[in-house]
Amino acid sequence: MIEKIRPEDDFAFVKGSGAFPTVEVDAQSLEETGIDFYLDEVCKALEPIKGNKRPTTIYVLESPSFNFGQAGLSVFIGVAGTEKTLELVNAHFNSLNGVKSRYSEYIPASRASKAMHVEMGEIWVPYEEGSWMAVSSIEEPVLEDQSEKDTDEFYAPDLVEEILSNDLDEIEKITKPLRVRAARKDASVGSVRKTIERIFGLPEGSVLLCGPDRVAIRSDARIGTLRKRWE
Repeated sequence: MIEKIRPEDDFAFVKGSGAFPTVEVDAQSLEETGIDFYLDEVCKALEPIKGNKRPTTIYVLESPSFNFGQAGLSVFIGVAGTEKTLELVNAHFNSLNGVKSRYSEYIPASRASKAMHVEMGEIWVPYEEGSWMAVSSIEEPVLEDQSEKDTDEFYAPDLVEEILSNDLDEIEKITKPLRVRAARKDASVGSVRKTIERIFGLPEGSVLLCGPDRVAIRSDARIGTLRKRWE
């Protein structure tokens, strides 16, 4: 299969006013229903609009939330595009049995990461720094193949736990320890990488988290899911 890779400058990323409406998804409900990679579900939701002339950019922010009745971690999927696209994403997650989702507040682009982009008849995902790859040229629906990427490699469970602990201090002050541990478990590899980059002042996308086999782990993989696999 021929890889379709284009430089970032080729795309008309939608920025709008700098804040985007979101579909919020409860991270714990994703794990409980066996959905390991939520970006695959976003990709399925975007399929109907691939042929649109107007581009759409998807931003993602993972953040503590109380919007599902208790303290936890949520994935905010920001849609920079038409209202119809937002409705498609919401309808798709609502159709997943056991997954908790809802329309939610706007998220600022400054706090979120670009996760997907629809343009040129394709759905694109970040590839290497400064480039994006078409999902149609990837064997798996949404992957992050960074095995040859020039990055700093981290395989240090203790460091990950420490970073997650610091990032969830606010939750810890107002929730029971058991729920805090659950929030850490629901955190994704992408949020851990982003936190490491922020703490150490590294460029976005420069940190690579690897498994025991030293293969790059997808950004939307859950810490709890990985822990179960390696136990």
